[in-house]
Amino acid sequence: MYKKKMWEIVFTVFLFLLSIAIFFYSGVFPRGFPHPSQYPSFWPRIIASFIMFSTAIMSVSNIIEIRKIKNTGDKPGTKKKDQQKTWKVFMALVIMFFYIYLTKFIGFHIMTILLIIGLSFLIYDEFNLKTFGKTIILAVVVVGLMTYFFGNLLNAKLEPGLLRMFF
Repeated sequence: MYKKKMWEIVFTVFLFLLSIAIFFYSGVFPRGFPHPSQYPSFWPRIIASFIMFSTAIMSVSNIIEIRKIKNTGDKPGTKKKDQQKTWKVFMALVIMFFYIYLTKFIGFHIMTILLIIGLSFLIYDEFNLKTFGKTIILAVVVVGLMTYFFGNLLNAKLEPGLLRMFF
């Protein structure tokens, strides 16, 4: 566990340094637009700033966990729990793979609802009827908001898939 956390710190420091390089490198794009938010460097700098901020938080939280492990002598999780986590990550990747490739045929709306439901099965340890109901409501609300946001505000078409027959 200790070595894993050390590697996580090394990785986050690498990402932090990379985001600093991106931040400064994106500043060399030519200017010539009336407002700074229209400069080509605006969004890369915003994203690099978010990466810097999140990697700094991750590094600090990993350092705190390492100190906790050193002070209390916590042991890593059991092998069964580690295997269960690995299985959940693998299943999440499989669900996302199917989501990406089936969205064109089945459609964005249906597949996004199924994605949210499928991932919630993996997240919750105890999945009961109450949790299932909340998940369906959440999925429908999220898809509705995304449809409104992309369709009306961004004028971007979402893949209708099977719903093409009805609309």
